[in-house]
Amino acid sequence: MKGLGYRGGTDGLERRGLSVGSFMKKWMLLGFSVVGAAGAACAQGIAASGTASEAGDRAGNANRTIWAMAPPNTFHDFLGAPAASAAPAVSAPAPQVVSRRNENDKWQLGLGFTYVKFRSSAIHANMFGLNASVVYLTNDWFGVEGNITAAAGGKIFVDDRTKYAGFTGGPKIVMRRRRWEPWAHALLGMPHVNPQLAGVGKNGVAMQLGGGVDYPAWQQISVRLEGDWVLTRLYSQTQNNFQLVTGFFLHF
Repeated sequence: MKGLGYRGGTDGLERRGLSVGSFMKKWMLLGFSVVGAAGAACAQGIAASGTASEAGDRAGNANRTIWAMAPPNTFHDFLGAPAASAAPAVSAPAPQVVSRRNENDKWQLGLGFTYVKFRSSAIHANMFGLNASVVYLTNDWFGVEGNITAAAGGKIFVDDRTKYAGFTGGPKIVMRRRRWEPWAHALLGMPHVNPQLAGVGKNGVAMQLGGGVDYPAWQQISVRLEGDWVLTRLYSQTQNNFQLVTGFFLHF
């Protein structure tokens, strides 16, 4: 019985020992599996991070290479801020209107059509004719002018035709501009009027005050518009007359 019991007990222990051993082996295998899986995951994470890091390094190196090869102002232009070393922007020059008149021109020879309104107690007439002038400019704004006017109107006193001739001279002030060139003059001289009245002469004294504006049309030619108040002393009287001139002149 003891022997049987002992063997029986031993068998029980052996069986229990085998059961415990099998149980421990299972847990150890499970532990090793978990540890192995964790190690593999960790290794994959390290490898992935290493790969990402290498990719980032390569991208950074590429970017540094690109920025190193780019022009100096590229980074500032990319950020939208002006570069400190950028050269100042140079705007295109505005087109300039160039006058056709040479700044060194000294002489002006003018010719134009004229209208003269002559008014006196004996003669009141509208006359048309020609006006000629010559000007010498001593500098950019001052000149000396000589002026001749010859005009004729309708008949008066049966067969006599009204005529007017003026010979004047004096200073001229010019305001030179690129295009329109205004000016003014004050001239003094002699008028000659037809017909002749009884007891008085045809000649007298004339003062011509006025001005005008010139506009360059061609290389050496400009057009002119002029208006003057002409004060004359004829027939022992004073006359207030008006003169309008339009034409062109040659400057050289």
